[in-house]
Amino acid sequence: MQAKHGTQIVDVWQISDDMTPAVWVQDAFKQGLLHWDAREENTLMLNAPWSVAIGACGDFLTRDGQELRIVNENEFEKDYQVIDNQ
Repeated sequence: MQAKHGTQIVDVWQISDDMTPAVWVQDAFKQGLLHWDAREENTLMLNAPWSVAIGACGDFLTRDGQELRIVNENEFEKDYQVIDNQ
């Protein structure tokens, strides 16, 4: 799906372990940018050069160009507007 954040249009995937993610998310897994935490069930880890971001099922992974970001559900509902829910 896509959402508007300020003036930017970003790709969005609601983190879920029970559905097939979008192709761009699958690619991020293949590139080693994302992985499921082996110790914490339903916890997604985003490897970034400066840190590791953690997201739970229900949170959102966004992509703005090549930049990936995990946004918690409350922040997403407040700051993002879904424009394409496919």
